[in-house]
Amino acid sequence: MDKETFQVGDQFSHYGYKKWTPYFHEVKATDDLKHISAVDVLTAAADHMRARASVYDKPTGERSMAATVKAFNAQTGHAMSESDGWLLLLNLKIIRDRQREAPHRDSLEDLVAYGALYGESRMKVD
Repeated sequence: MDKETFQVGDQFSHYGYKKWTPYFHEVKATDDLKHISAVDVLTAAADHMRARASVYDKPTGERSMAATVKAFNAQTGHAMSESDGWLLLLNLKIIRDRQREAPHRDSLEDLVAYGALYGESRMKVD
């Protein structure tokens, strides 16, 4: 692969993370982002969630936020909820995307995934 091409989902391999899953598609850095549909973004976000669960969490999915918030609350005395943690990350991804002129695909895909996790968290007892 040349510098213009990377495997979506394999973009963090330089940090030593294992390769995610084989169903990620190849994307050229010069691809026209105007042709990416909402379903493409949702699919990529779901793929990221499955892949990250196998690297960081459990096969059932991303479940590190509750422990992260619990540690933060213990360190600071705050009473942040799990859904507050996801809300914080949603804002981070929006800010990262908006600081660039062009859309930042990874931030937007993460935004969708974090939105789903926020919704899941809000619908259960927080």
